[in-house]
Amino acid sequence: MPIFKSLNIGSCMDAAIHKDRLFVIGHRTFYVFDIKDPKNPIVIDSISNLGNVRQLEIQEGYAYITSREDGMFVVSINDVHNMTIVAHYDSVELATGLHISGKIGAITNRIYGIELVDISNPKRPKHISSTLTDEAQSLFIHKNYVFVGDWVARKLIILDISQPNHPKKVSDVQLDGYGDGIFIQGDLCFVATGHHGAGLVEKVPTDPAWGAGHGLEIIDISNMKAPKQRSMVKFPKYYQRSPDWWDVQAVGNYAFVGDTKAGLFIVDTKNPDNPQFKGHVKLPRTVFRGEAMNDPVNGFAVGKQTLYIAGSTGLHLVDASYLPQTATVKVETSNVIPPTNNSNNKSRSTYHTGTQIYSVCVDSLMGAAYVAAGSGGVHEVKLSPAITGKQLIKTESVVYDVQLENGKLFVAEGKGGLSVWEISKDEKPKFLSRYFGKEGGVYQVVIDHESKKAALHVGTNTMDIIDIANPLSIKRLFTDVNQGTMYRFPISKQIEPSGIIGCLWLVDCYTYDIRSIPENPNKQKVLLPLGASNPSLGPINGFTFLPKGLIATYGGELIIKQSSTDNLRHSRLVNSTAPLSGKVTLLNSTLYATDRREGKVSAVDISDLNKPKLLWKNQLKGHPGYAVEYEDMVIVPAGYGGLQFFNKQNGTPLF
Repeated sequence: MPIFKSLNIGSCMDAAIHKDRLFVIGHRTFYVFDIKDPKNPIVIDSISNLGNVRQLEIQEGYAYITSREDGMFVVSINDVHNMTIVAHYDSVELATGLHISGKIGAITNRIYGIELVDISNPKRPKHISSTLTDEAQSLFIHKNYVFVGDWVARKLIILDISQPNHPKKVSDVQLDGYGDGIFIQGDLCFVATGHHGAGLVEKVPTDPAWGAGHGLEIIDISNMKAPKQRSMVKFPKYYQRSPDWWDVQAVGNYAFVGDTKAGLFIVDTKNPDNPQFKGHVKLPRTVFRGEAMNDPVNGFAVGKQTLYIAGSTGLHLVDASYLPQTATVKVETSNVIPPTNNSNNKSRSTYHTGTQIYSVCVDSLMGAAYVAAGSGGVHEVKLSPAITGKQLIKTESVVYDVQLENGKLFVAEGKGGLSVWEISKDEKPKFLSRYFGKEGGVYQVVIDHESKKAALHVGTNTMDIIDIANPLSIKRLFTDVNQGTMYRFPISKQIEPSGIIGCLWLVDCYTYDIRSIPENPNKQKVLLPLGASNPSLGPINGFTFLPKGLIATYGGELIIKQSSTDNLRHSRLVNSTAPLSGKVTLLNSTLYATDRREGKVSAVDISDLNKPKLLWKNQLKGHPGYAVEYEDMVIVPAGYGGLQFFNKQNGTPLF
């Protein structure tokens, strides 16, 4: 099937059609085209600065766009000649998959599961709930259910969301590939899969299931509690680490399946027990991330006798004249009603802002804490005699992190960059300057007070080192990118006394000498030797520095390395069989581990490194960030769970 036209608008990620308009996202930009003539799209308008865009949905005059580290944007398209951003929703983690149906939106946050959002007012989307799955990639809302493509687990998961603040798993189906794109048509669920088949024993090319997970599976969902596979169509075997996302749409008697570099497959599904190949489209050859290959199919839309395919080289148009002129994508709208009383816990030991709370820093002299309150800006919280607070700085962007340095507050505002404010008692904060990373927004800041330098998490997978000695003229000194995505808070919160900092990527972790940058970064892999390679701690765990050496959470236990030549020692907690996980901070001899995914906070006595002892452990409602101490309290920022205060000795609520 030949491509008859390509629009060179840059890299594209997804496309959607509403009436005679085509909407496309790509390279931080949202486009709208007039397609009254389906084969000759004409650009009407565009909006830029939308971040790392991934998936797109259109409903009743609004476009909803997931943007990974920047959450979800809502754009009014009622006037396509003057589109406007009306909301920026702060998702729990990397907003990836998306489906909108009625008054409910659903977002996949990868290993952080799915997030339900109240969109009854598109200009004020509200968090409803989060539900963990192994690794949610894409999803689909149908009636009172959400269908989740769960990636490495190779599953289709069905959740009942009739009570959206308490979703319940109904059933799951094992797939013969990593689960991704989903589409529902009547009583049939179409699932696009990829990577490796279910029979994989070893992750090596000689394993028969290596790269054999690509295909389309058709599942009968007439009984939600007992779904059954009707049939399966397998695509050619291959493995490519990235791009690795797969999509499907069903239109009439056809299923269209995007399989990145393998192209777009069209399958005749008139007989769902015996689907047949109908056609295949490959995009033009290109060089993608250094590899010569066919341009990957990132997303697509099915129009009137025309397919619009989003690729890294632009938008490609393919003739689909075999489709009926009236063929349209049909989706049944959900009738789920968002809860009206999703109230927060009113404990005196919790400070709520109604938004996510990501991080906190304490000014001991002022007896106050400064709080990164997501879309609520920056709050100031008085720590005695009672916990009281108010919004201190109203920001246009989401606030992810705050740090103090010599009376200056450094605020990581995502796509708003890093802002700097002068803080003084009884006076309003004074704005001083703003720094923007070249590779995207700023999501974390860690300051070395001695060298007046700071490490920043920037964009999808970049670390910047900046000079903040003159806050009015911040300079970038060094930048580094390594393999794998960065999840929230990849930079170790604490700095080793001699100036060593640490940073995690999904695949690797490294240390750097911040005080010798830019002349000599002294970049080192962190955990060699551990087995045969430098292990990734993953997006949940982390490490910090001992007076000599480092300590990390890994594999449910602590691992300790006390010199560059020292082998790693594994130390499981002596008084607990529960695995230990999370980002870590070491305060005196107490190590705090906060697991954002599981909502767990642990305090561990490591005065004897060979026999670490669990002091206390709490299960929180929310997603906890790095813990800090103040006098006799431990303060934990816990996302939608608020800013929580605990007794340092036993972990009980402070009040």
